[in-house]
Amino acid sequence: MNVKRIAVSAVVMLFVISNVTVNISIAIARTELQQAQVQGVNASWNNIAATMMERQLMPIEQALFDRLDEVLQTVMGMSANGVGLGLSDANDVDAVLQQVAGEEVTAFRSTLTDSSYSQMNTIVSRFTQLRGGAGGLTVASSGFNSSIPGLTRMRGGSAGSGELVNDGRLGSFLNVAIATGEVDATDKENAYDYDTYGAMLGVDYRITPFLVLGVAAGYSDLDSSFQREAVVAGGDVTADGYSVSLYSTFYKGAFYIDGIVSNGSNDYEMNRRVFVPLGAGSAATQADWDLTANAITESDQHAFGLGVGYEINLGATSLSPYLRLNYMESQVDGYQETGAGAFEFIVDRYEVDSLVAVAGVSATHVVNTRFGAVIPQARIAWAHEHQNDTDTFHYRYAWEAVPSGGSPWVFPIESEEPDRDYFVIGVGASGVFTSGTQLFVDYQTVVGHSRVTEHVFTGGVRVEF
Repeated sequence: MNVKRIAVSAVVMLFVISNVTVNISIAIARTELQQAQVQGVNASWNNIAATMMERQLMPIEQALFDRLDEVLQTVMGMSANGVGLGLSDANDVDAVLQQVAGEEVTAFRSTLTDSSYSQMNTIVSRFTQLRGGAGGLTVASSGFNSSIPGLTRMRGGSAGSGELVNDGRLGSFLNVAIATGEVDATDKENAYDYDTYGAMLGVDYRITPFLVLGVAAGYSDLDSSFQREAVVAGGDVTADGYSVSLYSTFYKGAFYIDGIVSNGSNDYEMNRRVFVPLGAGSAATQADWDLTANAITESDQHAFGLGVGYEINLGATSLSPYLRLNYMESQVDGYQETGAGAFEFIVDRYEVDSLVAVAGVSATHVVNTRFGAVIPQARIAWAHEHQNDTDTFHYRYAWEAVPSGGSPWVFPIESEEPDRDYFVIGVGASGVFTSGTQLFVDYQTVVGHSRVTEHVFTGGVRVEF
């Protein structure tokens, strides 16, 4: 035991000294995440080394110690001597530090606000139809302004006249949307591509000609994949989301106000790759450096939306300036990974808050034809994020042995600062037939966002009965 104690202490001292004096040129190029990983790996290694003096390590604890030792030997530039991972290139060494980090956990953060606000936007589209007197079934609605002159005459009434379409107070809608996009990498977060599919079914009741209450249930499916880069071996995150929303709109003349209250949950599955191609001089085993960590967790979220606007009719053309305020809060449960042996993480519970103010205007124009009307639409909105500040996520190695009186090293992962201002632009066209059937296509994208590129496609039919 004395021999082991002396040997461990000597290696610890060597690493502490080398942290200051060795590979200065490599350290300068490292990101903040990679620099923090050197400190954390060293701290976890020291904890396990101290525990070795108190008791025999479990095999999984010994495996973590060996893997961290290989990382530290590589960082210290000792790979050329037949130890470590056999890597000497600065970029390869930095890639190792990224592989044993948990920055992938921040990918959950973006999906929370995206799924919540996407569901709320579907209900906002329904509000536009309701103010036009819509009833019956709506399938995949585009949400164009249906109360403009020319269109309401075709439907047998005038906006604001107090008459209900089809004399029905009860209405329903079904909306289906598809979105695709990508998020660029930063020093703190990995790049990833994503595809989302969403559906919402709602039922509403017109209490008075100008007041409507409704309830809606929504489902969303998200699939995202981390882009493979020099320091990212890949992986993916999938999420299934469910929500229930209460909504209401009141309008009098050209003025309107509406509100949404929503509660929901998301079920997540994440696969995080740990892969390092070993160098020729490595004494490590490739199987120990080719692993996939799996995680399952869930979140609860609450959202609130409030909007006001004014509709300006200019003959066959309509302009609708509006203001909206959307708030979302969510709590993601902590979890422990499986399947990656020594490299499994325990991730703490964390929260995400977002408050977005939106100012926009939409424009529609009716072109009458012999079979009905064609209605092109364009809209633009400026959005400002007031909250959703940089968050710090915490995780630790699940199999880190801790000596008596000690505590495990907790890695802090700081998320990227969100874009405060960006624009949402959409265009579309609808065909409205004398029978009341409506066909449409719609496209929406985000402009001015430094990291996010997104395309949302919607199309379908609305049928009144």
